[in-house]
Amino acid sequence: MAVDYFLKIDGIKGESEDDKHKDEIELIDFEWAEQQSGSFGQGGGGGAGKVKMENFKFRTYLNSASPALMQSCAEGAHIKDATFTCRKAGGGQKEYYKVTMEDIIVSSCHISGGSGEIEEGAWVEGHPVEEVTLNFAKIKWEYHPQKADGSLNSAKTGGYDLKKNKRV
Repeated sequence: MAVDYFLKIDGIKGESEDDKHKDEIELIDFEWAEQQSGSFGQGGGGGAGKVKMENFKFRTYLNSASPALMQSCAEGAHIKDATFTCRKAGGGQKEYYKVTMEDIIVSSCHISGGSGEIEEGAWVEGHPVEEVTLNFAKIKWEYHPQKADGSLNSAKTGGYDLKKNKRV
């Protein structure tokens, strides 16, 4: 399944020309995780520990947002919010997964270049790639399951406030 990834970051303009995501950052890929240590032991009950949320990591080709991301990282500037959108590419373009983050710091920027790579079965000359991580205080998730007819069901949602250590 072909997908498109977009990231809208408050105050940082990307290069997307997409009608629904103009001036957002087009992503190559993304990664995010959380861990719950728990405290189950032999012969007793267990309890939950404090969640460990990983930074939201993404890769994009070097673009007009890159200098602002690097500057924000260097200064430790706080960013109000960012919204990541995942949609099915091609006809219909259904947006089925969104992640909204609040109170963000760009925690790392890493730029690399190379001689090229195979992308979607074709050789692409070596465009510099930027890997960026975002640290956040609050996160919300929204996923829309797809029905058999291709339309989307209502959203399944969740979220967590790390400062308050509770569900949102």
